[in-house]
Amino acid sequence: MRADKKINRIKKDLAKNLTAYRKERNHTYEALSEKTNLDKELIKQIENGASNPSLKDIVKISAALEVPIHTLLSPESYKS
Repeated sequence: MRADKKINRIKKDLAKNLTAYRKERNHTYEALSEKTNLDKELIKQIENGASNPSLKDIVKISAALEVPIHTLLSPESYKS
């Protein structure tokens, strides 16, 4: 698989998992923004697959949601 396809797949998995875990934990965009010190618009963009978050941002989100990074990036992570 080409690198750009892998990146797009990871972005989709992150978007799906971030949305699912944020909602499962009853966090609004504002609440997650406060916990991570990231702009709520950035969080929305990540959930929509419209942003390439930095590793630092992913670490902050992972810590705030109490979900391992590999879980946020996994295609098999969240089962609803």
